[in-house]
Amino acid sequence: MSIFSSLIGPDGNLAVVRNTSYELAASFWSGVATHLWESTLFLAFIAALSLCLVRAPGRLRNQLWSLALLKLFLPVSALGWVWERWFGGARLAFDLGPRPVSWLEPVWGAASSNGVSPDTSAVLWIASFAWALVATSLIVRTVRASRSSRPVEARNVTPEQRELLAALADRLGVAKEQIRVSEEVSIPCVAGVLRPKINLPTEALSRPWPELLAVALHEYAHMRRRDPLRLLLQRVAFALYFYYPPIWLVLSQLHRTAELACDEDAVGRGARAADLGRAIARSVRMGLSAPSPVSALGSPHRPLLTERLRRLQSDRRYRPMYYHRAVLVLAAAALTGLTLVPRTSPIDTAIASTGPGKATSSAIEESNFVPPKPIADKMVFPTYPEEYRSEGATGLVLLSVKISDRGIVTSAEEKQGVSGHPAFTESAIDAVTQWVFEPATEDGEAVATEVVLPIKFALD
Repeated sequence: MSIFSSLIGPDGNLAVVRNTSYELAASFWSGVATHLWESTLFLAFIAALSLCLVRAPGRLRNQLWSLALLKLFLPVSALGWVWERWFGGARLAFDLGPRPVSWLEPVWGAASSNGVSPDTSAVLWIASFAWALVATSLIVRTVRASRSSRPVEARNVTPEQRELLAALADRLGVAKEQIRVSEEVSIPCVAGVLRPKINLPTEALSRPWPELLAVALHEYAHMRRRDPLRLLLQRVAFALYFYYPPIWLVLSQLHRTAELACDEDAVGRGARAADLGRAIARSVRMGLSAPSPVSALGSPHRPLLTERLRRLQSDRRYRPMYYHRAVLVLAAAALTGLTLVPRTSPIDTAIASTGPGKATSSAIEESNFVPPKPIADKMVFPTYPEEYRSEGATGLVLLSVKISDRGIVTSAEEKQGVSGHPAFTESAIDAVTQWVFEPATEDGEAVATEVVLPIKFALD
């Protein structure tokens, strides 16, 4: 008996609640594992493509890594698996499409062919609770940080400084209210998720006009890109995937390429590269002691600083080339394929109630011919063994079933059972041998076939 069974006891209603929550937790983590496997493949693909874009504009490189972040927010195939697994069985019965490419879903076999012990299910449930607790805490902290990162405008701005700000706003083509001077910021930055504004330290107004203009153009690029909102989404992604190491690579590359993109945009709008380089160096020196929590000009990260200054000193301009766009389109196509193309099981599923328990049955497609399909009113569903009810055991039995060209089951043998629970296999064989199928056909002719039939047992 499971060590967790004693915590609840043999009471039927409590056992149903316990086992349902355990099953949902196991299903959730199986879906998450499938999604992360797909995401890891996609991130490796993005990393390889990024090597082809070393000399591409920062904007295009940022778009490439934005696709990687988008993939983490689009676990459509994993969510589709959970939906199909738990809510869509009867409606989707025997119409789940073709066999997927196996290396795209390595988790499916383990999730589908083995029963999950109550102890393992309990551990997964605890992991789900811990993940939800940590993720919620990080999201709350992110929301609070976004609200608190609104610098207060300085009150002692002189008329000369206001004229300078007005000239700066006129040069950028924005309203004067969108450029503020604040004593709370040490380096130029952009703050405001929904209404971003450029925030300048008071000392910035004493800089030479060319350097001030370069600073403002760089921050204007952050404002046009709505980088505070992007940063909020990145922090939410970290809150959801804090346990997933590749998330650090995605976030660091998004930060790096965003700064490069804004440098190039500023130079393209009239800032001199030398002035922008001096502004970056000055902002880094000032920001080392008090880094800004929002999108800012200065970054003390040495490799990024070196790359930014090197690109600014280069005579060549980073313009998008044809093959740069082709690489981006290729990445978008890969994202669509890994996310939107259905990741259906190779198993055709039908779900029916059996009173106190439930069983899930499926037929695996073996080739391109039309597989057999059970006749609904000829299906006898397995009975959940009473001796396992107090234990709350669950599991999945695989039967090797031979079906004649008349659709009659001629034999059913255990291919894989549930360890320590032989009654599951006996119940499954007793039921399946009574089934009648629409026979498999090949070139329009009925043929005998052999299929693997999964039968899942769980308390209802």
